[in-house]
Amino acid sequence: MTDPPSISRSVPDMLAASGEARRNEAYGYGVAIAYLQASGEPVDTTYEPWRDLINDIRALRLDSYDIAERLRSWREP
Repeated sequence: MTDPPSISRSVPDMLAASGEARRNEAYGYGVAIAYLQASGEPVDTTYEPWRDLINDIRALRLDSYDIAERLRSWREP
């Protein structure tokens, strides 16, 4: 019997997959924008801040609180 893969190893491995990870990121980007706008929280929808957020998540530099704070900082008046 083999040991189950550890979370710390399997998440970065999944994110390293080129094509599927990119599609998932693009889908997550679209869903997040749609959800925030439908919730009455319009945010900056330019791709660059989202790309940086995706890269920081992929590098495991952010926790859920950091992600939420960054999204709140992008609110449009």
